[in-house]
Amino acid sequence: MPILARYQFADKFNAYAGPNIGFLVGAPEGLNTFNFGLDLGISYDITDNILVEARYDWGITDLADDSFSSFKVNNFMLGVGYRFKKKK
Repeated sequence: MPILARYQFADKFNAYAGPNIGFLVGAPEGLNTFNFGLDLGISYDITDNILVEARYDWGITDLADDSFSSFKVNNFMLGVGYRFKKKK
């Protein structure tokens, strides 16, 4: 679950940053189930309702339960979004 702050740095461009908290469901034995990471991203508003974004999630928590190995979750995401706006 990311908690992101948004900063509009140019017309139609936004930057995002913030922490990401996650829980691994059905994790095999030997892995911790709590994950903490940092998200960084950018988005572009194609129209008032449609946007595209790219985001990177950098996993900080070592999920390995032993001292002999390391396992972190890092991922890159691409997305298309639609904003529903209230009628005035």
